[in-house]
Amino acid sequence: MRESGIIIAQLLVILILTAALVPLVSVGEAMTGGVGVKLLFLLRLPLVLAIATWFLRKRGLGWRDLGLARIGWRAFARAALIGLVITFGVNGIYAGAAHVLHLGKPDYSLFHKLHGDLGLYLFMAFPGAWGTVRIPL
Repeated sequence: MRESGIIIAQLLVILILTAALVPLVSVGEAMTGGVGVKLLFLLRLPLVLAIATWFLRKRGLGWRDLGLARIGWRAFARAALIGLVITFGVNGIYAGAAHVLHLGKPDYSLFHKLHGDLGLYLFMAFPGAWGTVRIPL
């Protein structure tokens, strides 16, 4: 198999695994399910990343070769600050538009189990933090 065929086959494996694992457990199922369901929810993205890393290593490459690199604490702090400003700005704009357009309040009933349960909240926040990407500054 030619080099391009191997790359295409590896990409297909990653796409199929992602398509199979990501929708396997929903947020609601993870919040209401047991430890096994919670672990499956948490470990689905790292599993796909581990397989992608294995494919890269087989080719003698790493994530840095794809343009990903570690960032310093200043760049991280700057990206976090920009993210917070954008998040609060978008939420403020949405809330204002919803009020003006009489859209009502969003339904957050799915997340009622998080109220008062710091462990569950951190569990649910971890995949979001894990899945965020570096913003080049």
